[in-house]
Amino acid sequence: EGATMLRRSVLNSIGYSCPNLMELDLSNCRQVTNSVVRLPLQKCRGLRVLRIDGCTRVSDAAFEPTPFAPPPCGLIGLRELSVSRCSQLTRQAVEQVIKAATNLIKCDVSCCRLAMTEDVVQQ
Repeated sequence: EGATMLRRSVLNSIGYSCPNLMELDLSNCRQVTNSVVRLPLQKCRGLRVLRIDGCTRVSDAAFEPTPFAPPPCGLIGLRELSVSRCSQLTRQAVEQVIKAATNLIKCDVSCCRLAMTEDVVQQ
């Protein structure tokens, strides 16, 4: 709720400025783009919770792995991901995150237009 009015310049600096960040809630922030999500995933090793509910500008590109590189360090320890109402995300992106985030306990994809298969939901 409090992040809805943050400037894009502030959002783009989170990954660099807060490498020890453990929880990031940018829900309903209209300025959140793929790079705003990607940088904390790449730079914040201790990231445990990522909530981007209602961030409609976020697409699969935010979670796409870099070719020939290990998964982003922020995905490795991620325990909770909430992407409800992120209308541009596809099933493939969510599946990639679930596979890379081996410590993931909770993944909220409610109100997304995803064609989820039973095996993805059970993972």
